[in-house]
Amino acid sequence: MRRYIIATSLSVIALGALSACASTQTLPPVDDATAARVAESHFPEPFANAYLGMPLAKWRASRADVAMPGADGAFDFRISVTEKAPAPNVAEATWYFAAKVEGQPLYEVIVDYGDHADALKRAVDALGPPNAPDGEWRYATSGDHTVKVWTFGTKIVVAANMKGSEWESEW
Repeated sequence: MRRYIIATSLSVIALGALSACASTQTLPPVDDATAARVAESHFPEPFANAYLGMPLAKWRASRADVAMPGADGAFDFRISVTEKAPAPNVAEATWYFAAKVEGQPLYEVIVDYGDHADALKRAVDALGPPNAPDGEWRYATSGDHTVKVWTFGTKIVVAANMKGSEWESEW
């Protein structure tokens, strides 16, 4: 079960007992096996074959039943796709792909639990205590980016500060 993998990986990293990174904002060390698993995905739900950095074409091939719009009407730098009920107890997931980067990689997913407050609580519990000074979660990856996870309302956001994404210079 993906939730078990995420809970295990995150507890080893600090997403069981990590303290907030003090003023240095350094990330806790991670063993190679954990880093490989965590770099694959930080999603709180079992989204089959999806991972941050996944090219849009590969993601589309794995989700033939999801309508694919073009560039996000409000923003020319991203392609936004909303998937209704992509996993049990998930109302929808909104996927963001970097429109101006080769391969158009996945750099953010917003998971909305809607009326499923118990599922949102389980996902947050699986992350463990926040490991960043701002009360959020941050994870180093084997790539050249960091992943940040935060909640708001009925949602969990998982985003990477990949080169060419809107988060590139943010953390």
